[in-house]
Parts: sequence; C-alpha cells; structure tokens
Amino acid sequence: GGLLARGSILPAGTIETTRLKDANAEDPANAVIKSIEFHPNGQLLMTSGLDKRLRFFNIDGVNNPKVQSIFLEDMPIHKAAFGIDGTHVIAAGRRKFFYSLDLLAGKVDRISGIFGREERSLESFAISAASDVVAFFGNDGHIPLVSLKSKQTIGTLKMNGTVRSGTFSAGDANELYTSGGDGCVYVWDLRMQRCRHRFIDEGSLNGTSIAASPNGQMVATGSSSGVVNLYKPSFDTIISKSGGS
Repeated sequence: GGLLARGSILPAGTIETTRLKDANAEDPANAVIKSIEFHPNGQLLMTSGLDKRLRFFNIDGVNNPKVQSIFLEDMPIHKAAFGIDGTHVIAAGRRKFFYSLDLLAGKVDRISGIFGREERSLESFAISAASDVVAFFGNDGHIPLVSLKSKQTIGTLKMNGTVRSGTFSAGDANELYTSGGDGCVYVWDLRMQRCRHRFIDEGSLNGTSIAASPNGQMVATGSSSGVVNLYKPSFDTIISKSGGS
C-alpha cells in the first residue's frame, strides 16, 4: 500500500510463496462458498455458502481446526460478515429476511425484514466495523440502514439508478461510500443521512465494487469496464488508475 501510494514501482525479483494447508480442510463445504472473512483479530476465519452453513476455523497455518458450524435451514447464504468488533455476524441470502448472530451470547436471531421496505432480496450489504449499522443495498437505489443492536431501521438513503456496492469509512465510520449503475460514487454523511458529495467515477459505466483502506487514506473503486481507480478521501484526485477486461 505504501509503495503504491508514493507512486513507486515494486522492485524486480522473485516473490517467495509457501503453500499452506487449506483453511477449511477439516470441514469443506458441500456447495459453492460465496463468502469468506477473517475476524478482526486476524486468526478466526468464517466461510459461508449455498449449503446454508457458517463455518469458523482457527487459522494456525498447520492444522486450521474447525471451531464451530452453524446451519441456517431456510437460507442459502450469499454473504456473511463480522460486525461490532467481531462480536456479531450478519448472514443474508436471496430472501426477504436475514440472520443476526451474537457470538458472545451464542444467540441466533431471524430478522423478518426491513420495516417500510418490500425488498425481494437482502443478499448485498455493507457492515460497519466501528458501529452497529448495516447498510443493505435494496431495490431502485434504496439503501436501508439497520441497527444491529435494536434490529430496527434507523433510516434510508436513496441514490440514482441501482446500488451495487458500498463500504463504510475507516475510523468512526460516519461516512458510507456507494456505487452502482449510474457510474457515480456517492459519499453519504450518516449523521445527517444525506449525500455529501457525488461524482463520476472516471472510466466507469457501471460500478461493481468499492473499498476503503483501513488507514482511511485511500478508496478503491471497480467497474464492469475493468477500470480500477484509487482516490484520496477528498475524492478530488485519482491516485492511480488501471484498466483491464
């Protein structure tokens, strides 16, 4: 990250790699794995997929023992993610409901839906690492905001076109960045629940992914055209641009 930010190139040479044991070798999935994520502590790995199971592995690079497996009988999982400093997990699929798991209390809650919204699917979302907020990417550019603690809707944002991806800002997570079908990036002020800034993502026809660096110094956007842009948080300067197919 530092090398790229300074505009340097990686030195020529050989990158040494070591093939480690498969992370889920102790309990492979019986269907396509749709989502994997490391816990904030960097050692616990969660996998989930279409076999309706969440699996947790303690990654030591040698044995990678399984810690736990949770079966959600009525939902093939398309995405699962840690939230609230890794104490909770949100799991969602192509359903009108989603699951909230409290890992400390060992409690699994089925949340029937989002009040005031008739979403066909809740499979796409972004979750804040610093707060209890989940942003679901709904129909027609709507972005319902849900509190993990209260399980209630706390607001709804609306962008033009479809919303494809989003990510919370680093640190206090008071901003949400989203992109979608109109090729634009939206910067939302979550305290005021309004759009603070909107701009065209250069070279993008349809935004498909967006991510913020943990140190808050860069935001990366990707699009269906194969263009990846790196921006400063002010979004007035492109740090780097690459293209492909």
